[in-house]
Amino acid sequence: MKTYIHYILLLTMLFTSPVYANLSPIRENSVLLRCTVNKRTTMGTGVLFNRDGRSYVLTAAHVLSSVIKAQKFKTDYVITMTREIYDKAGIQLGSTTLKVDLLKYNTKLDLAVLFLNPKLSLKSSTKFHVSKTIPKVGTEIWHVGSPYGDKLALSVFDGVISYLDRKIPFAPVVKDQANIHVIPGCSGGGVFLKDDLRCIGIMVISVIHQALFVPIRQIIKWAKKEKIYYLFDPIARKPKLKTKLEAKKKSSVGPEDVLPFDLHGHKFYGVPPKIKPKKKAKLY
Repeated sequence: MKTYIHYILLLTMLFTSPVYANLSPIRENSVLLRCTVNKRTTMGTGVLFNRDGRSYVLTAAHVLSSVIKAQKFKTDYVITMTREIYDKAGIQLGSTTLKVDLLKYNTKLDLAVLFLNPKLSLKSSTKFHVSKTIPKVGTEIWHVGSPYGDKLALSVFDGVISYLDRKIPFAPVVKDQANIHVIPGCSGGGVFLKDDLRCIGIMVISVIHQALFVPIRQIIKWAKKEKIYYLFDPIARKPKLKTKLEAKKKSSVGPEDVLPFDLHGHKFYGVPPKIKPKKKAKLY
């Protein structure tokens, strides 16, 4: 009954909203993430971006909690991202699923960066609000999330920033607040400014019809510490350090890396995932 009420509320929000400008840039650069470990799948959302001809995904670390644990115990895992494709008029043409892997993460901040095989990188990219100017309370925003995972994947929500630097008992780091009612599956989705569609944060927590997101200023601070700030600011110089991505630079691309499927995701035209979940996916 509770799930049914959530569906009604969500569909009301989606179909009663006024028509806005073409949002293809943030819709194409938002992805549905699936993490499969021991035949169990978890799902969330992420933000796709490109630097130096290579593609990355920014998301919430808790979406990848099963993968992080699997790496520690050297257990096999598969992470895939599904991206929808639109034409210039904003009409969906189809979708593509690609394999990704974990590059960096911080569980305290609840942030993680994934990367695609260099030979499969995409030209499309999210732009980040790297300015020192902090968006004020009342600033209008968009959020792209995946309520109930693939059931309502990559839905668009609108709202405003309702509070800055919110402190809550169960979150170790302060976060910004938005008046958006997010649902399991939206974690890791981007928060974008309405005026220029630049990303200002990553959604991580839902609290009583409000949402908390990691603001871009914290993302930048963490990225500088991890020496990956150049990924978010195209003007910044790349440090001369070998990363996990550099080590995999010469990796080959096999058919299992590309998993395209039709508009509704029912039929695979390429090679299906090697691990198929048998239990209900857990949503974040």
